[in-house]
Amino acid sequence: MKINKYIAYLLIALPALLLQSCLKDDDDVFDKPASTRMQEYLASTRSTLRSSEYGWVFNMYPGKNQEYGGCAITCKFDSLTVEAQSELAAMFGAPISTTVESYYKMTTDDGPVLTFDTYNAFLHVFSTPSSGAYEGMNGDFEFVIDSIGTDSIKVHSKRTGNVQYLVRLKESADDYLAKLSDIQESFLCGGIDGTVGGKHLYGEIDMNNLQLTYYDYDDMTNTIKQVAFVFTDKGISFYEPISFGGETIRELAYDAATNSFSYVSAAGEKSVVNGFLPEGYVKFEDFAGDYFFKFNIGMTDKSDSVSVTLVPGEDGKSYLMKGINPNYDLKLVYDKAIGSLSLNTQPIFQTDGYIVWWQAEKSGRLAPAYTQYGLNTALTKGGEKPVYSLQSDNSTGFCFWITDSNGNSVGQYTDGDLAIGSNYLFVENIYLIKK
Repeated sequence: MKINKYIAYLLIALPALLLQSCLKDDDDVFDKPASTRMQEYLASTRSTLRSSEYGWVFNMYPGKNQEYGGCAITCKFDSLTVEAQSELAAMFGAPISTTVESYYKMTTDDGPVLTFDTYNAFLHVFSTPSSGAYEGMNGDFEFVIDSIGTDSIKVHSKRTGNVQYLVRLKESADDYLAKLSDIQESFLCGGIDGTVGGKHLYGEIDMNNLQLTYYDYDDMTNTIKQVAFVFTDKGISFYEPISFGGETIRELAYDAATNSFSYVSAAGEKSVVNGFLPEGYVKFEDFAGDYFFKFNIGMTDKSDSVSVTLVPGEDGKSYLMKGINPNYDLKLVYDKAIGSLSLNTQPIFQTDGYIVWWQAEKSGRLAPAYTQYGLNTALTKGGEKPVYSLQSDNSTGFCFWITDSNGNSVGQYTDGDLAIGSNYLFVENIYLIKK
């Protein structure tokens, strides 16, 4: 497999290497020196970049294997600077119309290179290192130019070799990203199922990592394939086209009303495949209501319950659980990709410079104040009064824990004023049972 990866990288790099070789080593074939031709090529690229009235959409794929999926970043170029907008704006708590300006330049390295050489919150988000990821997300800010067309520019990342495209916008970045955002908001799909080229295409969608895993449903010996995708103004676009049943599919348009996808077949006809939701999927609005919060009392076989109410948050992406204790509410976050709520470690009370945490615990072990640990709802009984178990690989229950203002662990909280139902300081084997 390593050999294949190296060959794939060389094939990706080959056009740039050949271009560089032609420009540098074959002066006797051309009328102009290699350096002059290179500068003319870079000037032509810059002119093309500047020629688009609305700019370009750069579908960027970080990760050595596109494992994070794609992200749309719009770029509008002048002679020295680039104005970037992105679907990422929401991640920064900013409106989608937010614009970040920085410098770019055309240079030569492994061939002609477009480099974003000053920091830009959107263009550098995947390449910026952190304490937990010294290479960031293996994104890049330097791209070798492979080819220049009227409406698209093909590049590849210097770091990973990932092939990416800048596609000319036909409307303003605001309008394009607004449509893309509407698609994301309405996208409620766990997979695709339909006939393509006479074969049964079945695929599962990982919304958290923007991946489609697909195969021929009627031929279980068929190779299972995976491809990353990015959201567009019409649906989703794949990193590499899906070749299936004699068809080649680069994009799927999404229809939220019917939860279906369409593409143009090789014969030029519109073809449709259905979307579906994963088993046990629960829509956001269906979680609202009154419940019994049932649990085992920590370290015993005894059980008890308290009455709680799940109230939708104003953000439309979370719930507040009221009734656990009169001194605080608990926040549960909705995961649209899997139709589940997560109840994670979270701060609930501050006193005398200390923070008390609703703390996830597993078999006596815990990661103090680490908010990624917790439990997720799983539908165990449907109907008008559904039952949800709370489960996870990293947690089994909750206790109360104290840290100081610097995040240093102090110890377990043992006073009863924050206890569940004013009685219990450690609970496990939790269920939410709708009344």
